[in-house]
Amino acid sequence: MEWQFPLHVVKQNIKQHGATYTFQRYKKDERGQETAELTTVCGLNALFHISKGYVTKTIGDSGFTRSKGQPMLLCVSDDAMLIQSGDIVTIKSFLYRVIEKNDLNNEGTVTDISLELVDNGKQ
Repeated sequence: MEWQFPLHVVKQNIKQHGATYTFQRYKKDERGQETAELTTVCGLNALFHISKGYVTKTIGDSGFTRSKGQPMLLCVSDDAMLIQSGDIVTIKSFLYRVIEKNDLNNEGTVTDISLELVDNGKQ
């Protein structure tokens, strides 16, 4: 028997420990090019977390491995239907771009949204 995410537990944890995030998308002009103006796509209740991965870099005969964090938002799949790759979300004054959405366990119940920190030259 395959393990399934208990949706009610996920919803309760998001409600208790999560926050509401507003996703925005760049408007497009008549030629289909992105403009500097943002429009709100949707609000989403989600749980922010960081997934750790490892990066190995080899230089000559030596190499080193370091951990790298991947920021993500865990949410209910039905709530994330309007979100697309390239959308923008602000979390604690940092700007993130949506990289992809991953359906956990291919059940269509829980989605992990992978984010990338946008380097806009400000600190």
